[in-house]
Amino acid sequence: MQAADRWKHELETTIRRLGSSEPRRQAEALRDWVSSSFRGLPADLIAALFEDFPARLAEDREAALAWLGAVGSMLYMDYDGTPLAPADWAELREAFSDAGGDLDLELLTYVMGLVVERGHL
Repeated sequence: MQAADRWKHELETTIRRLGSSEPRRQAEALRDWVSSSFRGLPADLIAALFEDFPARLAEDREAALAWLGAVGSMLYMDYDGTPLAPADWAELREAFSDAGGDLDLELLTYVMGLVVERGHL
């Protein structure tokens, strides 16, 4: 099993454990879990990725969790191809470029390459 696939499985397990708790609480728990899963990520990148996540969860839980799964696959540099909206790509571009100085160059290059491929640079 690939690392990204294993992470997605762990994400599903974590989501099941959270149950139907309030979206803000779920978002905080998932942010903490992502932070511990990807310890090398700058705190400001995680904060940027999760800034709108409580609203995403409240609006459309399944779409929010699919988005999080896609982001996790990108962090493993094994993007799973989950379709993302143009606004999502713009948000990823901004978050990763803002954290670029503190981020692994290979990961930054990978994510920005995905952004460019989708015409959102």
